[in-house]
Amino acid sequence: MALAVYIRRYGAIPERVLNRNMKFGATGMASVCGELTYTVVALTLAAFGYGGWSIVIANIVQSSVMVGILIRAAGLASWATPARLRWARFKDMIRFGVPLGIQSAAHGASRYWDNLAISHFFGPGLAGAYNMAYNLADIPAIQVGEQIAQVLMPSMAALPPHRRPRALERSSALLSLIIFPLAVGLGLIAYPLIEVILPANDWQEVAPLLTILACLSVFRPITWVLSAYLEAESKTNRLMVLELAKIGLLLGGIAVLQPYGVRIASAAVGLAFGATAVAGVALVMREGPSPRRLLAGFLQPLAACCVMMAAVWTMRDALIDIGLNHPALLLAAMIVTGAVVYVLAALALCRATARDLLALVNKALRRPSED
Repeated sequence: MALAVYIRRYGAIPERVLNRNMKFGATGMASVCGELTYTVVALTLAAFGYGGWSIVIANIVQSSVMVGILIRAAGLASWATPARLRWARFKDMIRFGVPLGIQSAAHGASRYWDNLAISHFFGPGLAGAYNMAYNLADIPAIQVGEQIAQVLMPSMAALPPHRRPRALERSSALLSLIIFPLAVGLGLIAYPLIEVILPANDWQEVAPLLTILACLSVFRPITWVLSAYLEAESKTNRLMVLELAKIGLLLGGIAVLQPYGVRIASAAVGLAFGATAVAGVALVMREGPSPRRLLAGFLQPLAACCVMMAAVWTMRDALIDIGLNHPALLLAAMIVTGAVVYVLAALALCRATARDLLALVNKALRRPSED
């Protein structure tokens, strides 16, 4: 596994070069091919009896495929050409990079140390349910929000400084419009979803934990947008402070709330991520972005989500009252109802942002034919 990580490091600089040059197609292709390669290799080797080594070998092959694509796309001259070392450049790198490195390490800790705390206080059984719920709750943020966030940093850095506050306002509103309903909707359908996909035993504890942890995907994209803005402004020390504060709130919250059970203790995750997201928004409001437009970009999609919640709960209760309470039926009805109602509510409550998003989608769909 260490070898797999070592190989992956060779692709780090080519990937950053491609992102800096706005060549996101190459990095996306590397990610897709890497994931498909991992799946095929791991399942094939497992079928032939390689056991746990299937995962190890698949990681090595995945890293090799991804790095090969990244290096071929970026070339060697753009990042491997020798250059004269200058102390001034080292000082710039240290000033920018050390806080960012600490922030990155703290981010990794905030992602995994809560599992250790839950396992310590509640044992491996509930820790397994908690980890499953966390991974499911993280899907909207990781599979959608993280991809957008990877584009934001180089895009924000390429803008002249006077345009960055407006870009922050716009990207926050667009990301909230996309991610908030996915996160809130996941919390709404947690119980029928878990009944359908997991066995009817202790794994059903995942459902209430998923409902609580779904707020992860509400707050994490907010911090990503703020991170892109602050990195572009070379204010990485503030990111470091926010991330360190998140760890303290997360672990301290779990320790304080653990006497009340795992469900209450898991709420510390939402409190930690939410508090640091709010603090980050308050921090950048003093940097140039309009507080009114920034708050509207967050609050309008949340208002549309509230309408969606009311409609989904009403639909669920109506189906249960007439005896249609099969989990699969409830799940399908809640998803369809939530999707339709949210779109209508967003068009009414977030009209400007919704029209902006539709225009961007239309532009993206038309571009290949025009080219």
